[in-house]
Amino acid sequence: MADNEPLKKVICLYRVSTKKQMDKDNDIPMQKESCRDFIKSHSNWILTKEYLEKGVSGYKKYAAQRDILQQVKQDAIDKKFDVLLVFMFDRLGRKEDETPFIVQWFTKQDVEVWSVKEGEQKFEHHVDKLMNYIRFWQASGESEKTSIRVDTKHRQMAHEGLFHGGTPPYGYHLVPSGILNKKKKELYKLEIDEEQSKIVEKIYNYVYEYGYGKSRVTQALNNENIPSSLGINWSVGTVGSILKNPAYKGYPTYGKRSNKTGVVISQPKENWILSDEQQRELIIIDESKWNKVQEIITGNRNSRASTVENKITKSPLLFVGKIHCGYCGSPMTTTYNYKYNKDKSKRYVYPKYRCTGKYSKCIPCEGKTIYSADIIENVVLKRAYQYLYEHYNESSNKLSEKDNYKRIQKEISLIERNIGQAEKEHQVLLKEVSKSLMGESSFKPDMLSSLIDTKEKEKSELQYQKDKLEQSLSKINQIEDYHSTIKDAIDNWDTHLKNIEFNKKKVILRTIIDNIIVYTDNIDITFNSKFAEFAQLYKQTKKTTEK
Repeated sequence: MADNEPLKKVICLYRVSTKKQMDKDNDIPMQKESCRDFIKSHSNWILTKEYLEKGVSGYKKYAAQRDILQQVKQDAIDKKFDVLLVFMFDRLGRKEDETPFIVQWFTKQDVEVWSVKEGEQKFEHHVDKLMNYIRFWQASGESEKTSIRVDTKHRQMAHEGLFHGGTPPYGYHLVPSGILNKKKKELYKLEIDEEQSKIVEKIYNYVYEYGYGKSRVTQALNNENIPSSLGINWSVGTVGSILKNPAYKGYPTYGKRSNKTGVVISQPKENWILSDEQQRELIIIDESKWNKVQEIITGNRNSRASTVENKITKSPLLFVGKIHCGYCGSPMTTTYNYKYNKDKSKRYVYPKYRCTGKYSKCIPCEGKTIYSADIIENVVLKRAYQYLYEHYNESSNKLSEKDNYKRIQKEISLIERNIGQAEKEHQVLLKEVSKSLMGESSFKPDMLSSLIDTKEKEKSELQYQKDKLEQSLSKINQIEDYHSTIKDAIDNWDTHLKNIEFNKKKVILRTIIDNIIVYTDNIDITFNSKFAEFAQLYKQTKKTTEK
């Protein structure tokens, strides 16, 4: 504190409207924590007293009916404090015909009235009075402030990346947050652990690039002698927990388990508490990649879901799981032929495709039992290349997206002008508020309220349209990168994709191949149009391969 700054005594007023908003200790931790932190940001402020109104509605009760508020006013008369601090001004009340004058009353007692969220309310100029009247006039029908206090404790901690106990998720460690709880104990927040985060990326890549399930990921980690957080072998349960934790895409999650009865019970996802906004500083796995991994592991859990994308088997053949007999419709699985050298000292193993219907004799089949893997896979790879090549040429010949880009830019400019005009009209209406309250306006309060609400909705709709158009621009900006990736796949088909690591190749090819039907003299292939997924996975795979 500077020598010339006089010390200011501060009191805080906390209020909740209903008993349901109070916790078991009859406390208001979020309001109290925010106010105390705000006081710390002022070097010459000192907290002298805190008042708590329990279950008192600032909308239904007049000031004279609120005992705590009357005590605060008496303290102001007795000059016991210099600053009145609340979390938001509506903690003083929500009655538009009374609360503005309460605020003004305190300032006439030489008390500074401050809000953590809205700053200081002064009455030095006419505009100060106007804004004060507007604030409490709108508060009677305003719901945004109420939402700020919904699930205040956990949602605020999740939003700020704070951690409320237990062991942090693998891939993160805890660091001091600089925020104290009601017991004056410093809270902690999550921070990415550089070494562990690399292992998290590896775990997700095993699923995303190789199509592994939880068991195969666990086995791979243990085979590589990568220790878990406990320094021992990985378990399937631990790997599964990592693969479904939204924290890795930037959404810290609480309430996944409950031990209220003394027994730890996993909670359904709908009961989890996630951060309202993505915490970019906590992202280890890109959100689109995280979502795709959920699809893959869900498909792997359902062994009968043969249509699930990227459902990968352990077969040394590329297309088991996607390939069927053209005669009986049975799936084709893996079998082996064996050959030996002359002295039979060495055995050679040749995997083959086998029709399960023909082999088991369960259903009639006019086809063969065994098919050459080399013939089938060479044909499919050649046609996949041709399919990709045709798509690239077709998409390249379409109307340039630059034309759409310019058109959307013009639409955004027009909407921005409309937003500006709507804002001007909104401000004009707001200026009529104080006149209406004093009976000096041609607008009655109800009519004025309706007009302001309509104008606010208009502004919101225009902003929504602008946001959607800006999203379209972002997608157009990605097209060039997309085409570049597809072209790279075509140009390097033999040197990269065809010779890529086997399990990665399985996953990539299945993004554009739906089904393969084999006949003795023909192969029918059904492709899909999910080229964007192919491009994304190809780019990711090439990136990790080049490291």
